[in-house]
Amino acid sequence: MSLRPPPSLSPDAPAAPLIDLTRLKACLGPAAGRFDVDALDHCDSTNLELARRPQAPSGTVVVADAQSAGRGRRGRTWVSPPGAGLTFSLLWRFNGPAGRPERLSGLSLAVGLAVAQALESLGIAGVRLKWPNDILLQSTDAPLAKLGGILVETSLERSGAAAIIGIGLNLEAPPDPGQPVAALADACRAAGTAPPDRHTVLAAVLSELAQVLDTFARDGFAALRPAWEARHAYQQQRVCLTGEHSRQEGCCLGVDDSGALLIETGAGTERHLVGDLSLRPAVASRNGPRLILDAGNSRLKWGLRDHGHWLAYGAWPWAEAAGALAALLRQHPGIDTALGCRVAGDAQIAPLQALLDAAAIPLCWLQPSAQAHGVRNSYQHPERLGADRWAALIGAWHREQRACLVVCAGTATTVDVLQAGDGEGIFAGGMILPGYALMRRALGQGTAQLPGEGGQFTPLPRLTEDAIATGCLSAQAGAIERMARQLPAGSPVLLAGGDADRLAPLLGHLPAVLAHGLVLDGLAHIAETSPPARPDSALALP
Repeated sequence: MSLRPPPSLSPDAPAAPLIDLTRLKACLGPAAGRFDVDALDHCDSTNLELARRPQAPSGTVVVADAQSAGRGRRGRTWVSPPGAGLTFSLLWRFNGPAGRPERLSGLSLAVGLAVAQALESLGIAGVRLKWPNDILLQSTDAPLAKLGGILVETSLERSGAAAIIGIGLNLEAPPDPGQPVAALADACRAAGTAPPDRHTVLAAVLSELAQVLDTFARDGFAALRPAWEARHAYQQQRVCLTGEHSRQEGCCLGVDDSGALLIETGAGTERHLVGDLSLRPAVASRNGPRLILDAGNSRLKWGLRDHGHWLAYGAWPWAEAAGALAALLRQHPGIDTALGCRVAGDAQIAPLQALLDAAAIPLCWLQPSAQAHGVRNSYQHPERLGADRWAALIGAWHREQRACLVVCAGTATTVDVLQAGDGEGIFAGGMILPGYALMRRALGQGTAQLPGEGGQFTPLPRLTEDAIATGCLSAQAGAIERMARQLPAGSPVLLAGGDADRLAPLLGHLPAVLAHGLVLDGLAHIAETSPPARPDSALALP
């Protein structure tokens, strides 16, 4: 370990840093050669200080007694009064394949594991980890409280990637923290032991980081995952994951080999990479009715479901949706949770999310998976199937329990083949084409003389309006007939969506059935066949 020159001892010089580098080198022992440490009495942020040193070697450490602009994840301020905490940043380079972005996704979790193992080596009991970057402390007479945090910032380089790893630990509890906090000194006093000094703590963490980061670079996070999950504060517990415009509850299954969080919900297992998300324990359910939502391109379809029955249902155009939902929530204050599928954009969803957040109603969005609720998804990339199509397929299978064609005729028309397997439905594939209105609009916009509205289906049209209507409807019907050939004769054709009534008369030679609520029925089945909301079980619906 190289030593920086000590600060000047003139009367006007700043105070000497609390970290004595000679003492730290002795505490590091053989690991000292891997680090180049600079100790400061104060700075704006140790991460920023390292970022201002782009040519610094891997293993450079900046440790400061106090920070004036310390940062946490999501732009939060990290409070670091002089002497109360241990705040430092480490520059670590990953060369070759180890520096690829996909390999670095679990880095903050690996760092958390290293900190936890270092503290455990010093006799600190009850250290827990929270995805993606918090270090917690669990004691017998107090709830989980935050002991420290991690902020990892990476940048690509010609030979790989550089990571600036910022770590903050509470040695003493900060004043007015605004949230439950823990401190090493308090934990040691409660256990009747003397707290380790900052040199011992810093040396232990740096030594453990060197070993863990070597493993991470060589084998990826997969090699560290079991040890991380063993310390995960919310492993196999019911949790709530919130973002700026989202809220989701489910059972936390842990993480995958890339460090993504795995949540079991009514939509199946969902995977979340590090982003603007916050993980918290879930509150107990109120066991009221469920709100079911189908957020389409042009309308928001909804239903209230309670103990297997629809209490109410309907559809609102997007211009009216927020006001209508607010009125519905006032009329039904006992709504417990919400489950939905969406193809609508964020601009439509954000006001709904805000209303549900204000009412403390957790909302889960359906995410297609390879298999769920008795239906197998044969899509090449199952997660890329539209959520509304997936809900309709699940609803169709539990309605028919046999092979059928599932048609959703809205802004777009989807025609999906559902085969019957051994005790399960199999989504074999399907097509997407512009819906009736979209076909007409495209024709009107792409030509100078053709009308965009009016007309009706006619076997031999003699008016331009009728010719357009007949052509567009025949295109829809022809696509349905073509896909119906993929199924055994007599297989029902289930028609849902705003144009289902237009199409049904054109399919007289097929066993076509109007099933307008197919998507909502599928979502309701998902909600009602989920495991009960117990903290120690997989929660299928928040």
